Amino acid sequence: MTQPESPQQAPPKPKRSSAAKWIAIVVVVIIIVAAVVVVVTYHPTTTTKKPVTTLSLSPTTSGVSTQVGTPTTFTPNTPSTFKWTKMVWNFGDGTTQTVTSGNGVVTHTYANPGSYLVSVYASNTTTVASSNSSLMVITVNPPISPNPAAIYGPIYLSASSQNGNQTIGVGGWINLTYAGLLAGIPVTVGSPVPGDVAYSVQSFVWNIDNGSKIINDNNTKMPETVNLTFSTPGFHTVTLTTTTVDKSTGATASGNFTMTIAVGNYTVGVPPAAVTANKNQLINAEYVPGGPRTLDPAIAYDTVSYEVLYEIYEPLIYYNGTSLTEFHPVIAASVPTVSNGLEVINPANGAANFTFYINSSATFSNGDHATPYDVYESLLRTLLFANDPGTPGWIVAHALLPAPTIYGPFNESFYWIHHAITWNNSTNSVTFHLLPSTPSWLPNTTATYAGVSYGVLNQSYEVQNFGSASYFLQLLAGPVASYIMDYSWLVANNHTAKQPTLPQNNSASYVAFEAYGVSGNFNSFLEYNTMGSGPYQLSLYEAAQLVTLTVNPYYNQTSSQLPARSNLIPKIELEYLTNEGTAQEQLQSGYAQFAAGAYPPDATPQAQALISKGVISAVTAAEMSDFFYAYNMNINVTGAKSYDSSINIWPGFFDNLSIRKAFSYAFNYSYYINVAEYSSGEYFMNQITGILPPGIEYYPTNISNQAIQYNLSMAEFYFNQSGYNNGTWNFPAFNSQGQPPQDEMYTVWENALSQMSGGKIKMTTVDIPFAYTVAYSTVGPGQNLMPIYFLGWIDDYPNPTDFVAPELQEYGIYTYPDGLFYNSTVTTFSPITHPQYAAQWQNITQMWNDLAAANEQVNPVNITLLYYKAEKIAVNLFLYVGTTQPIGVLYFSTALNPAGLIPTENTAVGTSFIIYYSLTYK
Repeated sequence: MTQPESPQQAPPKPKRSSAAKWIAIVVVVIIIVAAVVVVVTYHPTTTTKKPVTTLSLSPTTSGVSTQVGTPTTFTPNTPSTFKWTKMVWNFGDGTTQTVTSGNGVVTHTYANPGSYLVSVYASNTTTVASSNSSLMVITVNPPISPNPAAIYGPIYLSASSQNGNQTIGVGGWINLTYAGLLAGIPVTVGSPVPGDVAYSVQSFVWNIDNGSKIINDNNTKMPETVNLTFSTPGFHTVTLTTTTVDKSTGATASGNFTMTIAVGNYTVGVPPAAVTANKNQLINAEYVPGGPRTLDPAIAYDTVSYEVLYEIYEPLIYYNGTSLTEFHPVIAASVPTVSNGLEVINPANGAANFTFYINSSATFSNGDHATPYDVYESLLRTLLFANDPGTPGWIVAHALLPAPTIYGPFNESFYWIHHAITWNNSTNSVTFHLLPSTPSWLPNTTATYAGVSYGVLNQSYEVQNFGSASYFLQLLAGPVASYIMDYSWLVANNHTAKQPTLPQNNSASYVAFEAYGVSGNFNSFLEYNTMGSGPYQLSLYEAAQLVTLTVNPYYNQTSSQLPARSNLIPKIELEYLTNEGTAQEQLQSGYAQFAAGAYPPDATPQAQALISKGVISAVTAAEMSDFFYAYNMNINVTGAKSYDSSINIWPGFFDNLSIRKAFSYAFNYSYYINVAEYSSGEYFMNQITGILPPGIEYYPTNISNQAIQYNLSMAEFYFNQSGYNNGTWNFPAFNSQGQPPQDEMYTVWENALSQMSGGKIKMTTVDIPFAYTVAYSTVGPGQNLMPIYFLGWIDDYPNPTDFVAPELQEYGIYTYPDGLFYNSTVTTFSPITHPQYAAQWQNITQMWNDLAAANEQVNPVNITLLYYKAEKIAVNLFLYVGTTQPIGVLYFSTALNPAGLIPTENTAVGTSFIIYYSLTYK
């Protein structure tokens, strides 16, 4: 680990980010003209100082974002009355340019990717002018055709002594980190290179001010961060050089990323909206530190990854516009229905077959045409990962494979996989064979879950499809779990990484392949490389920095609901910025068309000002999702110590129902909804009771009567009842970076907990990259290091089972890591080893029984009643707190046609990510 440059001034870990505040500061530069005493023969005379006029300049540029090797034009915007004789431009990369005539407009080409500050100074004998109060920030992306073996930064500015941006005072400090550490798969020394997995990272070198100080780091898997202090005013440069090596050949490659640090009385300015959109490209300047978790569609299960995969891969069918019940074929030639004979239901037990004929005109970006076997192998990979925490395979697996619960563990044996999906090359078709709707006994079969054997399944449960026959098409049309990959491409790259892309076609290989769906074992080639039939192909992926998509040269419009190739915007760039203000600047200037994540509630006034000026527009959509603060009842205390060395809590702290009640009554919903998630007349969250979002089918409206309200007296009562009131409890609570309202709410909650406990509960918020939050929460039992964390669930398909399965039922993506499952050996929350929890487990079992009964019912009234009963139990068990339904607000450039956002507004997406292929310019 690189030690801080100035340990005594090392910054505290930031608790929250906030919208950039632009403060105009007039910098007065005084030139003192030396007094000249003229001695005359008879008497002395005195001279007077010439008056000096000072001006402030606001320069502009042809682009606030550019690429290495691309000339960028800078204009000083000096007043017409100011006749300067000398002008000096400082481009922030260690170079300057002096101009003595003309209009002062200059052009500069950057050699390295980076985040540069640019200033200009002009003068004559009586006047000086500078842009010190209005510095420009220029983002320089990697070259158009980069070396795929090279890593070009970027640097993440995690904190500073002054503004949280690239300006600090003299003697101030700044903390810089290699942003690859924030990537979905963190990149450290020894990690494979995203662009070429034959290479791995060999070393990092920090170069301060062109060699005035060098800091080396080649420590494997250690944080790559520096803390720097500058005592000299002016512009300073920090360059991070990353060297990679191909261990088989010894060949090396290197990439640089440079950041300008302005030391002294400087302020970053706001660029005017003056850039005309380049209609050959579309840019989303996203404030999403870290970027996608993975580009493997069988593993990706987060919206940041979806946004990329949605453009590259295609499923068999898609939703029609904003409808959740109508579909159009994509890789399929038609949509199965009972009337066309492609959906066949067994009246005896409800088992169903769905047959899809394949549209072979669907073409991958290497020219291969889609086949039935492509569909089978793609779904095979998805199903084999269904038992691994944090993957989307359960979505289709619960309809096709035997399991005791809707969330697994699934029987992934060779027999049942081949029974679930069959293909026929002669008819060019694929058939999905759903399990019975009526619970039925099956022959002896065995299952494993996350590498643990659970023995013969038919001895303990009947199998069923959990009612999925009624919504199976929604399972395939959602944004996850059903993307089709090119089998031939997978075979060709089966040994590109140390992990295989496909299993061999035998039972033993199927079992072994399951391990590659567990975090840490992902196929490193498929994390960063793609081959789909969608409108776009992956052109460039810089981990934690940039994704560039270009048109798939073989893309074929297989449906009238999809765009023709000629209508596609030629290039899509997704920038994963680490500074909220930079993202806002790019949208405001007109350079970017979106700035996702850069306008939290407290930035609403800035967004509304841009709307009033006609720079941007907004769409609002209620999301079919819920967000919450989760209690972990099986804490990895050792892991948590890496974030809070003073932690004093035991793994089963939140097993105690009275503790969960105390914490929940200390949560101020009114503040959360009306203050933290409100700004300038806009609400961004609605409080909900339970975990089902209003608007979903079978929603129990009367569950709101069970709502828990803020009550510190009740919180104190239950804390005293818990048995923990005689000790002091310190622990971290986790939030993802870029979520200021949640940081604010954590602060309010921390104060309330301290107040009601008499200072005995000391909760401290820790902000981590979103990809880290996902990684920490999608693990096996006892491995989640977050005692409390903020996350949520966005619908995979519009049915209550999609929410209760991960959040309430056994083996769910939240319940399994957090200890809510019946096993006496791997969780602290055990009804066997801890009999004091018997009453809780009686209620939990009843909740599970009610949810299972809802799956078997066909009467809508009875289904709704059963969901009400299960939700009521969950609320009274205080399993989650702060449950809300988000209201998505998406800001976009007025240069775009708003009609192109209709697919993004579909409730299945709910503006949680952007669908780009439907977008066009006016």
